[in-house]
Amino acid sequence: MNSHNPYASSQADLYQPASVEQVLAGRGERLVAVIIDYVAVGVLGGVAALVVPASHGNSTLGLAFGGVAGAVTLGVVIYNFVLLHRQGQTIGKRIMNICVLRSDGSRCSLRRYIFLRFFPVLLIAGILDTAGPLGTIFSVVDSLMIFRDSRQCLHDVIADTIVVKTHA
Repeated sequence: MNSHNPYASSQADLYQPASVEQVLAGRGERLVAVIIDYVAVGVLGGVAALVVPASHGNSTLGLAFGGVAGAVTLGVVIYNFVLLHRQGQTIGKRIMNICVLRSDGSRCSLRRYIFLRFFPVLLIAGILDTAGPLGTIFSVVDSLMIFRDSRQCLHDVIADTIVVKTHA
């Protein structure tokens, strides 16, 4: 006896994994993206650091320039967080048409990006810097790991992430 219920929910497997093969981002693309990010955040912060002491004679002007530069820098950082949350990209990664994904191809959450991809290596480098140049050496080793076949830096391995080309 066949007990078919026409009102039952479908038993079909509707999940279909992505059929598009992810292409890892090139080492050069990743390098240029990081340089763009450092310029976007670092140069603006550097302007604030240079302008405030340069206008020491006029503390009001120095504070105004420093405040504007600091606000712009904070705006760039917040914009990067928005891009990371929405698209897995920073400004540099967006310009270079690459993004961060989990190694299984799924979306990388902002929480994972900050607390597993960014914070651990920053913390380790900071702790090692108290013992001389070890933090700098650690940061260089982290970056040089990109020359492995997987193209994953240490921070990618810790966070289980990959950087891939986007289809933009």
